[in-house]
Amino acid sequence: QLNKRPGTTRLHSISGIVIIIIDEDDINTMMTATMSMLSEQQLHSVCRSLVDHGYVPVIYRQQALSLSSTATRSQLRKVVQYLSSRYPQMPLAMVASSLSASLLVSYLGEFGSSTLVHAAIAVSPIWKSHVNPLADADDIAIPLLVVHYDDDPVVPSSTVPRDLFTLYPHLLLVTCPIGGHCGQIQSTPLIDLILIDFLSAVIRFNNHHQRQNNLITRPSVRMPPNKLYSRISTAT
Repeated sequence: QLNKRPGTTRLHSISGIVIIIIDEDDINTMMTATMSMLSEQQLHSVCRSLVDHGYVPVIYRQQALSLSSTATRSQLRKVVQYLSSRYPQMPLAMVASSLSASLLVSYLGEFGSSTLVHAAIAVSPIWKSHVNPLADADDIAIPLLVVHYDDDPVVPSSTVPRDLFTLYPHLLLVTCPIGGHCGQIQSTPLIDLILIDFLSAVIRFNNHHQRQNNLITRPSVRMPPNKLYSRISTAT
C-alpha cells in the first residue's frame, strides 16, 4: 500500500505509479548475466531512479509468460485495473524488457484506448516470435517508447519494424549502437538516462490538459506534441 508507513512519501506528492513487468521464469537467473531480461543491478537502478523522482515502482512477476495466452494478458490486465481503481488519480505507466516487453506491446494493442495506462517503455522487445506482438499495433493509443541496441544478439536490427515508428507519432524508437540485449553490457544503460525524461514529459503534458479541461484523461490519453520528445528521440 502507498503512504501507510511513517516517513513514506505522501500520496499527493507522488508523480505516478510504474509497473515493471518481469518474467517469473527468469527470476532464479537474475544473479547471472541472463540475456532475457533486466539484470538485478539494472532493476535496482531503475527502481531507485523512479523513487528518487517521486514515482512508485510496482514489480509484477508474470508467471509462465506466453504471448499466445489470453490468460497471460488477462493477468496483467487485472493488475492494471486494480491499481487504476485503487489509485484513480495516479498516472500509470509500464516498463518491460525482452519477452516481457513484447507482452507489453501486445497488451497495448489489444486494449487500445481502454488500456488504463498513460505511457509505456519497451526495452529490447522480441518482434519475431510465434505470436506477433504488433498484430494490433494500429490500436495502440498511448505514447510508447521502444529502446533497441544495434548489437543485440537476440533481437537483430533487421527485425525492428522501423516503418511503424514513422507512421504513428506516439510510437517512438530510440536506438543505441552498443549495449547488447536489454543494454546489459552498458555501464549506464540507456533506459536509466531517458526513463524519467519520457515519463515526466508525458505526465506533465496530460496534467496540463487535465487542468485546462478539468477532466481525468484516463482512459483516453492525449498525445504530447513531438517537441516534448526532442531530447529523447535524439539519444542515439
